[in-house]
Amino acid sequence: MNGIDEFQRRIQTEAVMIAAGVTGFGTFTYGFLEEWAGFPHLPLIWVLPILIGSWGIALCIVRLKYK
Repeated sequence: MNGIDEFQRRIQTEAVMIAAGVTGFGTFTYGFLEEWAGFPHLPLIWVLPILIGSWGIALCIVRLKYK
């Protein structure tokens, strides 16, 4: 992060915050659905790939916002 300019740092930071929020809310909600609605168990190992994937999607959306 130190090697990029302030604008790119802002884009990356916004994308990470959005991805963390979406992933956190999604996994928290799915945890309740597992417990009370009988959804199948999702292993914890999938949280990081979900975070990385949502970061990529959020990055595309944030970049479109600044075009």
